[in-house]
Amino acid sequence: MTLYLECSGPELFDHSAMPRAILTILVTVAAAYPCFAQNPDVSLTAKSETQAATVIADAETLQTCDPIETVLGLSASRSPAIHASGAIVDRARSDAAVASSLNKPQLSVFGRSQAGDGGLTGNALDNQVGLRASLRLFDFGDARLARTAANARVNSAISNRMSVETQTVRQTALSYLSALEAHERLRIIQDRESYFENLLQANQSALENGYVTLSQVAEISANLAEAQADRIEFEFLIDRFTQEVSIDVDEPVVICTNQIPHFGISALDFDDTDVEVALNANPEIVRAEQDVNAFDADKRRERLNRTPIVEAVGITSYSYIDQLNDWEYRDRIGVDVSVPLFSGSALSARVRGAEADVSRARFELAQIRRQLREDIILTHRDLLSLGAQFERRKHVEDMQLQKFEAAQFEFDSRMKTLPGLIEDRLEYEQSRLVTASLKYEHLRQQINLMALTGTLIE
Repeated sequence: MTLYLECSGPELFDHSAMPRAILTILVTVAAAYPCFAQNPDVSLTAKSETQAATVIADAETLQTCDPIETVLGLSASRSPAIHASGAIVDRARSDAAVASSLNKPQLSVFGRSQAGDGGLTGNALDNQVGLRASLRLFDFGDARLARTAANARVNSAISNRMSVETQTVRQTALSYLSALEAHERLRIIQDRESYFENLLQANQSALENGYVTLSQVAEISANLAEAQADRIEFEFLIDRFTQEVSIDVDEPVVICTNQIPHFGISALDFDDTDVEVALNANPEIVRAEQDVNAFDADKRRERLNRTPIVEAVGITSYSYIDQLNDWEYRDRIGVDVSVPLFSGSALSARVRGAEADVSRARFELAQIRRQLREDIILTHRDLLSLGAQFERRKHVEDMQLQKFEAAQFEFDSRMKTLPGLIEDRLEYEQSRLVTASLKYEHLRQQINLMALTGTLIE
């Protein structure tokens, strides 16, 4: 995954080369500038001073926040689901080790006590202890197919772990982006709240002098109350999404609100010819392909269940015979051949079951491939559309700002009514909200495309 970070706003001056007092004054004036531009007669309020102090605090705590690439790394390393999928990989590797031991020498210790016909004199008790060594000589490919199936399941488990890791990182990234979006929308709502606070203060005195009506002041108060309600809602959303990220990484997280992540994928550089390459890199596709290989090896192995297995066997032991009252050394070497003759149709049923597993795995692979192809193509189209919409909406936002500034000038010159000014102000704010939503939806779709193409984690 390639990830870049950049500041969300333009850099107006060098913080490090400027005295702290001057920096405080400039940031305070910059925070209060929208209020002066909208109503030059209104002085800096306590709300604006608080916002300016918050801007300074954010600048001072820039180095203490948790960037998104750090958060995603912690999420991948601490997720219980990823650790559980890693345990599945370990189990598959242990099964592969068992399969690889089928054609290796086997050595075991045995003890035996038996009673039976001992010859002409009747029954005898025979106690025996010794070693048995065996080596599979020929099995018509049974051991080889067992290793093939086991190795395919190891690769499937590894791909499944990558898929789980991708989905975990994707979910954490989406929560982080949602927190960033909530922060940006909160700043827009705070600007609206500050604007209507200043406007209400300015028009309360005008109401006493008879320049505005009571209904106009009530409309300003209603808009202020709505802005305060929206602020509370977005503060809750910020806390919610921040808590989601904190739970994912298992520790408190501070969102870097003044940094916008840039991901190393572009919709303009991605075309339909890259879809096949993306499908081959997707861990879900790889997992499904390996499952098909494993079940196919199982099917071919089951078809060999009536073929003989030939083993070389050597036994060395000591036997105690009660008739002789003595221990006797015995050794034996030979060949064992085992062939199943009758199993009550169990062997045929196992072959049919293995064939059904292969068919199901192939259908599942085809379904996953079809669904992923659709998701990749549609996500790519969404990225192209969102990019174009963002550019146009940004232009609309600039035009709405010019319209609002003109309305403010006309209102100050008594050429526009207060309701018209409020309407223009709300339209400008709505355009800002739409632009912010498009920006973060574009980032979310980038995350989705990287997850679908298997490039979110590397």
